[in-house]
Amino acid sequence: EAGADPNLDFFSPLLLAVRKGNVELAALLARIATNQLSFPAAVLLGMNCTPLLKILMDHGCDARACFHCDYGSEAHPHFAPMWQIPELRYRNPSPTDHCVQFCEAISNYASNRSGPIISLLLDYVGHVRLCSRLLELLDCCIDGTHIKQKAVPPHPLMQLCRLRIREVLGTGRLKTLNTLPIPDRLQRFLWYNVECLSE
Repeated sequence: EAGADPNLDFFSPLLLAVRKGNVELAALLARIATNQLSFPAAVLLGMNCTPLLKILMDHGCDARACFHCDYGSEAHPHFAPMWQIPELRYRNPSPTDHCVQFCEAISNYASNRSGPIISLLLDYVGHVRLCSRLLELLDCCIDGTHIKQKAVPPHPLMQLCRLRIREVLGTGRLKTLNTLPIPDRLQRFLWYNVECLSE
């Protein structure tokens, strides 16, 4: 409101807020920030706090990128723990072609934490195929069967409509959704406010 532009900072204020777990500040910055809601940075930092991850998804973070896997249904190689991956170390001197994948990152979480994260991300995508590593992780979850069903077509028509409307609106207009001339109930539906479905 005072005219500061968080998009000009060398370090992303949004990603710093997500890293620190500050939900209120991250929500404020997500409404303002542009080009900072990308995988892997935003998702990897937001995985420690499900409400933060939801804020990132609500404001246009690309959940579909989390389900792109180079190995697909084939067996995955052994992944080193996140702190041993050279690409994530500070100032890695040599360039590399390896890109951290979502299944690689989430496999470092306990199964009781990985299930809700995968479930949340599946709410923000249409037709995706879970790779063998994600299926393996979900087999260890209490509600893994239910979460796997979310990825299997056919998807509910309401879910597909919501995804399409959000896609057509685009990230810029999603951030100003409350100013669009649409009914409040539809706004809440597009923001994944589940209570609006039971009214």
